[in-house]
This record gives sequence, C-alpha cells and structure tokens, in this order.
Amino acid sequence: LDKIAFVKKLKDTFAGAIVKMYKSPGRALIVILLGCVGQILLSSILAWTLASVIQTDLPWVQMLWVFPVIAILATLPISVGGVGVREGASLVLLGNYGVVQADAVAASLLCLGVYWLNAAIGAILLFAGKPAKKQM
Repeated sequence: LDKIAFVKKLKDTFAGAIVKMYKSPGRALIVILLGCVGQILLSSILAWTLASVIQTDLPWVQMLWVFPVIAILATLPISVGGVGVREGASLVLLGNYGVVQADAVAASLLCLGVYWLNAAIGAILLFAGKPAKKQM
C-alpha cells in the first residue's frame, strides 16, 4: 500500500511540474538551461576535487568537458546505472591526457559514489516530504 502511495506521489509531482512548464515555456527553458550549466559546473568541480585526491595534474579546462561527457556517456541505456561505461569512458578520455589507468578508474568510482550519495539524500528528502493529497 505504501508503494502505491509513493508511485502516486511521484506521478503527481511530475504531472505538476509538466503543467507548470506548459504554462510558462520561456521560463521553463531558462530554468532548464541554467540547470544544465549548473550541473556541468558542479560536475567539473566534483571531478577536479576528486582528481586532486588521486594526484592527477589534469588542467581545469579539460575537466570542464571531460567529466560531463563521461556522465552523459554513462546515461546510455547499455548498462545498469552506467557502471562499466563510466569507467571505460574515463579510461579513454582521461588516458588521452596521460592519466594513469588506475587513477582514471578510481576517479570514476569516486564520482559514482558521490552520485549514489546524492541519490540517497534525494530519496530521503522525497520520503520525508509531505504525503500526496487525496483526490476525490
């Protein structure tokens, strides 16, 4: 029964967001673009921070495009959660800049851990939110 309430809450949340997008498409486009830019910057900062942990001297400019590309490749529907694809892309893309294979995979796995942590925090916030309103 709780699963049904959760699915209904999720459906209602998405439906409400879609209605808001259609009511104000210009604003929705701006928010989506700002969200994309923010995600790329945060992904690059995460990658740069994690790369410093594994003693990599990869310049920040390369981080601006390498890790977002790796994240996009990891979303391809050819693996579960992008595992394997993310590591392979890290090996190839970071290897082009002379990053040791073990360090490239370590950075990729550290990013995966951060993504999972973010997902767990989001799930906790979702479950702790207000219950879905009953519709009659």
